Amino acid sequence: MTKDLRLIRVCDHITVFTYEIISPSTLVTRSAISNIDYISNDNIKRIVSVSYIDENCDIIIYINDVDYILYSADKIKWISEHKPSDNLQYMVSYIYDNNTTTEHELEDCPKCNGVGWYAKSISEVTNNLDNTDGIYKLVQDVIKILLTDKDSNGYGTNLSDVLGQDITNQGEIIRQVSDEITYAQNQYINYQRELESKGVALSLSERLRNIVIRNTSIDLENLSISIDVVISNYEDNNAQVSINL
Repeated sequence: MTKDLRLIRVCDHITVFTYEIISPSTLVTRSAISNIDYISNDNIKRIVSVSYIDENCDIIIYINDVDYILYSADKIKWISEHKPSDNLQYMVSYIYDNNTTTEHELEDCPKCNGVGWYAKSISEVTNNLDNTDGIYKLVQDVIKILLTDKDSNGYGTNLSDVLGQDITNQGEIIRQVSDEITYAQNQYINYQRELESKGVALSLSERLRNIVIRNTSIDLENLSISIDVVISNYEDNNAQVSINL
């Protein structure tokens, strides 16, 4: 049985760069009713320092894991009697993640390198799967064929070329989409037959029965196409996949 620890994902051409920032000292008000205080940031990774300036202008330092802990991403919890008095304001500095989002054109996308799809670790997609076999492996392989531009050996499809035509002719677009998906279906079925002729055993869950188009939506304003397909195997399992072009 084929096992693979990656899934093919449709690329949205958006990259997110995450980096850590140390906050300036932020005022936090000591609660009068509990040992938990709220901080005005819900993305805190760890606390750098907690301090309080008393009436004599002396700085009182509080120690992590001794006087307090980071209770959650936006809360500090006091765990000792060494703490600010109720309703007093004290200073907290912390480290948090900041995300910078960048949208790319297809040809300039570093995530998919201009092919429209990329491999993603299955552990990032779901915690319920140990490996990609059966219907999951089948879906991965079919999507890869659908989103790969056809090469000189006939592998892949011409789905990406559909947008290069007059998208206002919706009937013709839908017909071409159907033809390309049928081509991908036959291509993969023939590929699996070749494997079996060479003695490679495929389980019923890994064998493609058919690919059925459930819906094709054309967005004239954004010049995009959304295709919902259902991929079925010989174990009578189905998986619905949405593809955006």
